[in-house]
Amino acid sequence: MCPRNMIQKTRFKYYEDYVIFLHNFFFFLPGLILDANLTDFQLTFSSKAVTNYVSLDVQSCAEPLTAFTVCLWSKNVNISYGGCLFSYSLTEESNEILICDYVDQFIFGVKGDISDIDVPHSANVFLHICASWENAAGSWKFYLNGSLLQSGSDFLTDEVIPSNGIVILGQDQDDYGGGFEQEQSFVGQMHRVNMWKRALTAEEIYELSKNCSYGVGNFMS
Repeated sequence: MCPRNMIQKTRFKYYEDYVIFLHNFFFFLPGLILDANLTDFQLTFSSKAVTNYVSLDVQSCAEPLTAFTVCLWSKNVNISYGGCLFSYSLTEESNEILICDYVDQFIFGVKGDISDIDVPHSANVFLHICASWENAAGSWKFYLNGSLLQSGSDFLTDEVIPSNGIVILGQDQDDYGGGFEQEQSFVGQMHRVNMWKRALTAEEIYELSKNCSYGVGNFMS
């Protein structure tokens, strides 16, 4: 369990009752814009460049993940500019968790094992994306706008995801915290990125997709 003085030491807020980790220390680079009222955490990635990203350090004192769900709203300005939305990397594995949005397909990866999810989708429209995995049955699921697109089982059963990694929004990490490639850069907007340390139910994900003020991740928000 993390010490209470982590608020001062790492700028995380830690809530013992709900085990919520809220990262409120963003590294902003040229080309990134945060919404003015700081409430919706809407990020604008204005150009396809390796310099545009958000970096979030995850707490090393958190317990390893046996399950997770990542949800976010995103809008590509042009679907031909597809790129990576969410990348969680460890020093020993650059694609511990990966979510990308490319032409006519999404990519979801866990521990370097990548699944292609083929589905046509529109540019310049906000989409609600959720991806989950849990290690008991090794089940994974990928949702778009509240509907299940693809799923599987017996995948990485009994594995765990260490918590001492780094999250990058807007790029694919080929190295820990870096190794970005311009063609994998995301151009558009991202909004309300949340991560839970469990697999959300289909009903919860549907509700998230219909109410953009509902739901706060209990691992990262």
